[in-house]
Amino acid sequence: IGRGTREAVHEGAPRGLLRLGAYESTASVWLPGRLNEFQKKYPQVALELHTWSLQHMIAGMLSGELEAALICRNENDTRFETLPLYDDEVVLVAPKHKDPLARGKSEDFVLLSFDDDCPLRHQIEGYVRDHIRAPSRVIEMSSNHALLGCVAAGMGVGMMPESVLPTFPGHKHLNVHRMPAEVAKKHIALTWRKGMRSVRIDALAETLQDSRITRRNKK
Repeated sequence: IGRGTREAVHEGAPRGLLRLGAYESTASVWLPGRLNEFQKKYPQVALELHTWSLQHMIAGMLSGELEAALICRNENDTRFETLPLYDDEVVLVAPKHKDPLARGKSEDFVLLSFDDDCPLRHQIEGYVRDHIRAPSRVIEMSSNHALLGCVAAGMGVGMMPESVLPTFPGHKHLNVHRMPAEVAKKHIALTWRKGMRSVRIDALAETLQDSRITRRNKK
């Protein structure tokens, strides 16, 4: 354990730099208000938020470049410890004026996919091929809103976390297609390298849990 880690573990109040990773959908929808609460409670912690790919975030936590990340929970990966936070669901979105997912369609079928080499993406692509129809092309896109804009323009059918849809001005002009939960459900968890939990992670975990409970009770 390096000097910085020892200091983070033994100092009383959290301080210093917290490098955090998150999916773009989490960073833009679920996280902002909660990070605001965290910064108000712990102003001596300087936050860096990185919206990297899943594999980049995993590599970052293993190398120490990231202290923690909000990613899909993987209980089989013993290199990490996790705190479950919330569930999201990936849906398929298509232009409102037509249903390109219908079986038997002969027109070109383009699938717009998020640019991330994660198991969920490949699972959904497999489901589309096996249960709907095989896309003629799969185009990767790194921006959720760019993907939704391309869908609205009629470029293809996109896969998208449902939580992002209300943030897109034209979402009411899209058809939403749901898939079985076992295919499309995302279980998001605060994740950190095993044995490397710091007071910064403790403080963040406490804030995220308190915020989750408070919002649930208000419903």
